[in-house]
Amino acid sequence: MGFLSPFTVEKNTVPTLSQKEKIEIARAVKKACLQTALDSYKHAKMSGLCHEGAWDLAIDALKSLDVTRIVKSLSGDEET
Repeated sequence: MGFLSPFTVEKNTVPTLSQKEKIEIARAVKKACLQTALDSYKHAKMSGLCHEGAWDLAIDALKSLDVTRIVKSLSGDEET
């Protein structure tokens, strides 16, 4: 019996994406990041935070962005 690393991936278990699909995913993530940062910054400024505080909040929002949800929404697999 051999040892399997937790990082072992069996062949053919990862789908191959076309260049078009990769670009579509990248654009969706980029759009979501921009919208998240802008919305968070605007909300923070309206709440009275200074520029630095609002920027920190926007960065925190980016860090917590659910990229999996974005990708799933592209294929219609988004859970409600």
